[in-house]
Amino acid sequence: MSKLTIVIPVYNDEKCIVKLLTEIQKNKFDHDVNLIIIDDCSSTPLYLTLQKTNLTKFNLVLCFRLPCNMGHQFAIAKGLNRSLDLGSDFTVVMDSDGEDMPKFILPLLDLSSKTNQITVAKRGKRYESTKFKMFYFFYRMIFSLLTGNKLNFGNFSVLPLEQLKSICACSTTSVHFPATILKSKLNFNFIKVDRGKRYFGYTKMNLPALVYHGLKSLSVFSSSVISRMLIASSSFLLVL
Repeated sequence: MSKLTIVIPVYNDEKCIVKLLTEIQKNKFDHDVNLIIIDDCSSTPLYLTLQKTNLTKFNLVLCFRLPCNMGHQFAIAKGLNRSLDLGSDFTVVMDSDGEDMPKFILPLLDLSSKTNQITVAKRGKRYESTKFKMFYFFYRMIFSLLTGNKLNFGNFSVLPLEQLKSICACSTTSVHFPATILKSKLNFNFIKVDRGKRYFGYTKMNLPALVYHGLKSLSVFSSSVISRMLIASSSFLLVL
């Protein structure tokens, strides 16, 4: 039986991760399912919560606590490398808050199995405020103008083993995982899925966090961004 590993970065989201893991275990997998939790130095060590959680449907459960808060993308990169160490045939990456809905794991996995390519969850309906959606729209537009690429997906994805090796070898994975998939030039599929509602509490992705996240995605394409800005500046000077 093939091996599937689910990688989830978590920071101060105890109630959400318990709910998420309960929902994940409702899926009927045709794989040996391993779970890798990367605790991004939460206030309360997450392994204490996991010890009290029913995780009987997982073949192997690993929880790694980072020594300090390194950020969401760094945590994902650590989880991907751990999955690679396990030799997982497929690796799922998803967030812990419930916005990446567990019911979409199987469709993503099925398409990756058929194509042997990365499959990403293209963003559908969202539940953020109108203000947030507006700034997010402008961020995507700026990203497209400065890089020549469309970034219309997030962390929720499935990676076959060979593609996982390639992504883990990229130095930018710990900076911005989705942008690294784009930059890698690997073939990938997408399935349009709606974003779920956060299980508990409020999203940590406020405007400053979105700006910081956006700058990191642009840094992955730094050479393209600089080239396009130089061309634009030169064109402007010539017009003057």
